[in-house]
Amino acid sequence: MTLCWGDSRLSNVLYGPDYSVLGALDWEIGYLGDHEADLAWLLLTDWVSSEYLSIPRLPGTPSREETIARYEAATGWPVRRLRFNEILGAVLMALALLRIQVVLGIGDLSAVAVARLDPLLSEGP
Repeated sequence: MTLCWGDSRLSNVLYGPDYSVLGALDWEIGYLGDHEADLAWLLLTDWVSSEYLSIPRLPGTPSREETIARYEAATGWPVRRLRFNEILGAVLMALALLRIQVVLGIGDLSAVAVARLDPLLSEGP
Protein backbone atom coordinates (compact mmCIF):
# COMPACT_ATOMS: atom_id res chain seq x y z
CA MET A 1 0.00 0.00 0.00
CA THR A 2 1.10 3.50 -0.77
CA LEU A 3 -0.22 7.03 -0.79
CA CYS A 4 -2.34 7.50 -3.90
CA TRP A 5 -3.01 10.93 -5.34
CA GLY A 6 -6.48 10.04 -6.55
CA ASP A 7 -6.55 12.54 -9.45
CA SER A 8 -3.27 12.04 -11.25
CA ARG A 9 -3.63 13.78 -14.58
CA LEU A 10 -1.50 16.22 -16.48
CA SER A 11 -3.78 19.19 -15.80
CA ASN A 12 -3.20 18.74 -12.06
CA VAL A 13 0.56 19.24 -12.32
CA LEU A 14 2.24 22.65 -12.00
CA TYR A 15 5.32 23.08 -14.19
CA GLY A 16 8.15 25.60 -14.04
CA PRO A 17 9.55 27.52 -17.03
CA ASP A 18 12.05 24.69 -17.59
CA TYR A 19 9.18 22.09 -17.47
CA SER A 20 10.29 20.78 -14.09
CA VAL A 21 7.45 19.71 -11.81
CA LEU A 22 6.75 22.32 -9.14
CA GLY A 23 3.72 20.74 -7.53
CA ALA A 24 0.72 18.44 -7.72
CA LEU A 25 -2.82 19.79 -7.25
CA ASP A 26 -6.13 18.27 -6.16
CA TRP A 27 -5.26 15.96 -3.32
CA GLU A 28 -8.77 15.99 -1.82
CA ILE A 29 -9.37 12.36 -2.80
CA GLY A 30 -5.96 11.04 -1.78
CA TYR A 31 -5.99 7.63 -0.10
CA LEU A 32 -3.86 4.62 0.79
CA GLY A 33 -4.09 2.00 -1.93
CA ASP A 34 -2.53 0.11 -4.81
CA HIS A 35 0.50 1.93 -6.17
CA GLU A 36 -0.72 1.32 -9.73
CA ALA A 37 -4.02 3.17 -9.22
CA ASP A 38 -2.56 6.60 -10.03
CA LEU A 39 -0.77 5.26 -13.10
CA ALA A 40 -4.03 3.70 -14.31
CA TRP A 41 -5.94 6.95 -13.72
CA LEU A 42 -3.31 8.96 -15.59
CA LEU A 43 -3.46 6.58 -18.56
CA LEU A 44 -7.27 6.47 -18.48
CA THR A 45 -7.76 10.25 -18.38
CA ASP A 46 -5.22 10.67 -21.19
CA TRP A 47 -7.03 8.07 -23.31
CA VAL A 48 -10.50 9.48 -22.58
CA SER A 49 -9.32 13.00 -23.47
CA SER A 50 -7.66 12.01 -26.73
CA GLU A 51 -7.95 8.67 -28.50
CA TYR A 52 -11.47 7.91 -27.22
CA LEU A 53 -12.65 11.24 -28.67
CA SER A 54 -10.54 10.83 -31.86
CA ILE A 55 -8.41 13.81 -30.81
CA PRO A 56 -4.70 13.52 -31.59
CA ARG A 57 -2.42 13.46 -28.55
CA LEU A 58 -0.17 16.46 -28.12
CA PRO A 59 3.26 16.16 -29.74
CA GLY A 60 5.87 14.99 -27.27
CA THR A 61 3.39 13.25 -24.98
CA PRO A 62 4.86 9.87 -24.03
CA SER A 63 3.02 6.82 -25.33
CA ARG A 64 1.22 4.43 -23.02
CA GLU A 65 4.14 2.01 -23.21
CA GLU A 66 6.69 4.76 -22.56
CA THR A 67 4.69 6.00 -19.57
CA ILE A 68 4.51 2.52 -18.04
CA ALA A 69 8.24 1.92 -18.60
CA ARG A 70 9.09 5.31 -17.09
CA TYR A 71 6.88 4.58 -14.07
CA GLU A 72 8.58 1.24 -13.48
CA ALA A 73 12.04 2.78 -13.86
CA ALA A 74 11.24 5.70 -11.52
CA THR A 75 9.56 3.64 -8.78
CA GLY A 76 11.38 0.34 -9.10
CA TRP A 77 7.99 -1.38 -8.87
CA PRO A 78 6.75 -3.70 -11.63
CA VAL A 79 3.34 -2.97 -13.11
CA ARG A 80 1.25 -6.11 -12.63
CA ARG A 81 -2.37 -5.08 -11.96
CA LEU A 82 -2.82 -2.26 -14.44
CA ARG A 83 -5.87 -3.73 -16.20
CA PHE A 84 -7.73 -4.13 -12.88
CA ASN A 85 -6.90 -0.55 -11.89
CA GLU A 86 -7.94 0.79 -15.30
CA ILE A 87 -11.32 -0.95 -15.06
CA LEU A 88 -11.75 0.32 -11.50
CA GLY A 89 -10.84 3.82 -12.72
CA ALA A 90 -13.38 3.56 -15.54
CA VAL A 91 -16.10 2.58 -13.08
CA LEU A 92 -15.19 5.46 -10.75
CA MET A 93 -15.18 7.89 -13.70
CA ALA A 94 -18.56 6.61 -14.88
CA LEU A 95 -20.02 7.00 -11.39
CA ALA A 96 -18.79 10.59 -11.18
CA LEU A 97 -20.21 11.40 -14.63
CA LEU A 98 -23.53 9.78 -13.75
CA ARG A 99 -23.69 11.74 -10.49
CA ILE A 100 -23.09 14.98 -12.37
CA GLN A 101 -25.91 14.09 -14.75
CA VAL A 102 -28.28 13.29 -11.89
CA VAL A 103 -27.47 16.58 -10.15
CA LEU A 104 -27.91 18.55 -13.37
CA GLY A 105 -30.94 16.51 -14.46
CA ILE A 106 -29.63 15.85 -17.97
CA GLY A 107 -29.35 12.87 -20.29
CA ASP A 108 -30.51 9.29 -20.45
CA LEU A 109 -28.50 7.81 -17.60
CA SER A 110 -28.71 4.15 -18.64
CA ALA A 111 -27.48 4.91 -22.17
CA VAL A 112 -24.66 7.09 -20.83
CA ALA A 113 -23.45 4.37 -18.47
CA VAL A 114 -23.30 1.77 -21.22
CA ALA A 115 -21.71 4.17 -23.72
CA ARG A 116 -19.00 5.21 -21.25
CA LEU A 117 -18.12 1.78 -19.89
CA ASP A 118 -18.45 -0.48 -22.93
CA PRO A 119 -15.33 0.66 -24.84
CA LEU A 120 -13.27 0.64 -21.65
CA LEU A 121 -14.29 -2.87 -20.66
CA SER A 122 -13.86 -4.40 -24.11
CA GLU A 123 -10.66 -3.13 -25.68
CA GLY A 124 -9.90 -0.18 -23.43
CA PRO A 125 -6.93 2.12 -23.26
